[in-house]
Amino acid sequence: MLANKQLQAFSAVAKLQNFELAARHLHITQSAVSQRIRHLEEYVGQTLIVRTTPLRLTEAGFKVLQHVQKLELLENQLERDLNFEHKSGPINFTIGVNADSLSTWFWQALEPLLKTYHYTFDLVKADQDQTINLMKQGLTQAVVTTHPTPLQGAKSVYLGKMIYLLVASPAFIEQFFQKGVTKQTLKVAPTAIYDRDDDLTFDFMEKYFDISQEHVPYHTFPSVESFERLVLADAGYALIPELQAARYLASGELISLAPEKTMPVPFYLHHWQLNNDELNHVIETITHAGRRLLIS
Repeated sequence: MLANKQLQAFSAVAKLQNFELAARHLHITQSAVSQRIRHLEEYVGQTLIVRTTPLRLTEAGFKVLQHVQKLELLENQLERDLNFEHKSGPINFTIGVNADSLSTWFWQALEPLLKTYHYTFDLVKADQDQTINLMKQGLTQAVVTTHPTPLQGAKSVYLGKMIYLLVASPAFIEQFFQKGVTKQTLKVAPTAIYDRDDDLTFDFMEKYFDISQEHVPYHTFPSVESFERLVLADAGYALIPELQAARYLASGELISLAPEKTMPVPFYLHHWQLNNDELNHVIETITHAGRRLLIS
């Protein structure tokens, strides 16, 4: 049987990506952490962590981490069912979410959960096409993603669509788009992407204007707020969610460059299928909010 202390040490190192930080978190020595993980690897007969910089989990390591995530929820449910008197404090959930959702509707979804003081949340940010990998690797218990198909042992719930608009300030439009938003003008005007995994803007350009990525001048700004600052400062245009742009469009600070050309992106909430009341409550609350705030 897998030893609980060994699993705790492995989980801490995998999540914190550091043996010393894991030792501090568990209030034990670093050598004790290393010893517990070594014993765990001996028990399963496989290497779980490759000791490189940064640390890397093996395929077996990802499977063990998934097991730990599920085990923590099951143990929490058992404690609830048995009314353990020593059980105290909020329950922690780790959820993968993309930056655009986090800055718009997802906060509204979490707000009622935060106000119960029953839960704490460890939110892991990644591109909407990449969040599913966080769950696959055992790093999260749930994710917001664009992938409809659930992992084995998990469930996928459709939330709705986020509509993306191409926007710019009146001054930027005056400088770059006097002759309209065309293939030629878009090859000159600078835009922004979130990071190297962000293909949404390039997909938009290829779909509506037949422009390939190498012909699009762009900045890389890994912050949703920086997109706003870029367009409001007359320094570029950007593809941003309608939920984020709405107040600026209403005030006239921003203008939709191509109102008839939008990028609807469907979002799903994936979570492990476990008989856990707290997890079910969190999932139901986020699902209800997503379906209320996103486009059905």
